[in-house]
Amino acid sequence: MAPYLKDENSKSAIKISKIKRKNHKQTCTSGAARRRANKLAKVLSADTTDEVLTGENIMSSLKSIVEKIRSLETERKNLLLEIEELKRMANAKTEALESEINMLREEVKSLRTLLSGEEQETEAAQKKKK
Repeated sequence: MAPYLKDENSKSAIKISKIKRKNHKQTCTSGAARRRANKLAKVLSADTTDEVLTGENIMSSLKSIVEKIRSLETERKNLLLEIEELKRMANAKTEALESEINMLREEVKSLRTLLSGEEQETEAAQKKKK
């Protein structure tokens, strides 16, 4: 009985003996046909073995995924802490600005009253002179 090869794309089995016979009929030289059949067999078998994961490969890929998840969670935690600190700093700056603005408003109000009082006095003095 002839050995079988599995083709990953079509999942169908191909008999090596059929490949050899077909190649032999096309070239009429048994050596060339055998070489082509062997080359095709190597290509087909390489495709199937490259995609097979062993237990070690699966474990190492899972370990790397777990490490990546842990590092991302740590980075997320650090970023959240930094965001909270920046929010506190922004709130403090906002309060300081509000306080400064209130002081400036009071100063403007007092200057207006001072100037309005002087204007009234100057207007009264000008009326007396007239």
